[in-house]
Amino acid sequence: MRAWILAALALVACVTVGLRASTSAQSPLIVTVDQVDTSSMPDVALTVSAIGPDGKPKAVLGTGDFDVFEAGTLASQQSVEANSTGAVGLVIAIDTSGSVKDKLEDTKVRAMALVDGMIPVDLVVVGGFADTRRPTVAPTTDNEAAKQAIGSLSQGAYTAFFNGVGTAVQVALSMPTPGKAVVIYSDGENYERDDLAGEQHVRQQAVDNGVQVYTVDLQTASEQDQLFKDLPPLTGGQYFGTLTDTTAAELLAHLPHLDHPDHL
Repeated sequence: MRAWILAALALVACVTVGLRASTSAQSPLIVTVDQVDTSSMPDVALTVSAIGPDGKPKAVLGTGDFDVFEAGTLASQQSVEANSTGAVGLVIAIDTSGSVKDKLEDTKVRAMALVDGMIPVDLVVVGGFADTRRPTVAPTTDNEAAKQAIGSLSQGAYTAFFNGVGTAVQVALSMPTPGKAVVIYSDGENYERDDLAGEQHVRQQAVDNGVQVYTVDLQTASEQDQLFKDLPPLTGGQYFGTLTDTTAAELLAHLPHLDHPDHL
């Protein structure tokens, strides 16, 4: 879930949010503070995410389930409200070039874990990219179909990074969902590295159109394109320096689909 917590704070210094022991014993969750709104001081609105160890959002929690601390002192909570703004259109783009061949199968498994966290109202598109882009499934609400598409990806040749990212952003823009995001699993290598016009176009398309871009580094490239790390923060996304068992959960904690009430 993602929720707004309204609390009375004095200085908004060192704010932390945790689950009460009785709640965490029933359902262990990872709770993070995503945003702090101080525009109505002393009332402060905290946007928090609560994700289970399986990487999926959990049921709605109430005021009695959270403790809010400011500089180690328990703060007064006034309300907890679910934040619901809509579903997401997610494009999963997986680098299938020769440089990631030893990590391709593991990447597919971990990308499937991300798909498992999506709900029926979300749209998912899966595609592979190397020397050419290879969309393998049209926008679908069927998670099993999306996972089958991931499993069908096969190795290609060189990495056309701008081509792959640019196509993923364009596909995301065409999806009829309030939230739009792209997750790119790649080593960031780019044989189109002299294509400055391509780089500027990709950057502009994502930034100007509100598509959140997330890149997950497979760490196999000897030389990496700087856009691989620079683009995500410009779009409100994030660069992940390595692919681990917790990457899917971390992605799910940031993607806008968690705001939909069906996730709560």
